[in-house]
Amino acid sequence: MNPRELLVLIKGEIKTEEVESLSFDDASRKCKVVFRNGSAYEYSAGNVVCLNNPCQHDFKKQKISVNGIELYNIENIYEFCDAKSNKKYWHIVFKDKAKTYKCDELKILNETKDSFQSAVLNYLKDVAANNPLLVQEFCENENKKVDASLL
Repeated sequence: MNPRELLVLIKGEIKTEEVESLSFDDASRKCKVVFRNGSAYEYSAGNVVCLNNPCQHDFKKQKISVNGIELYNIENIYEFCDAKSNKKYWHIVFKDKAKTYKCDELKILNETKDSFQSAVLNYLKDVAANNPLLVQEFCENENKKVDASLL
């Protein structure tokens, strides 16, 4: 199974990487699943969901994290949508591996120009706070402004 083309859910759990093959029996309304470890099981048709035709997701202006840990080295994201349950899944391809997530496990922040500027300003404030020469100069300039306002 190619996880960039097909997503397999069994009883609501992502199983694509573990599945070797699937076959559906119309007469019994069962789906036979053969796993990579060689075991095979039959599931009722309603317990197996196959999603295909993913959309490539534009992630370039987003920060994505899982459990508070930001994801890096992302090369591509394939988004699968389950119309019946209205749930989305992202297959994220990194430089050295790939993993599929339920979208509700991910935190997605849109990175805007304002957030970048804010981050730069905060960085400069931190640098100034840790540099005694800059702090002294800032205080002297602030005192001059105050003295000038008293006149």
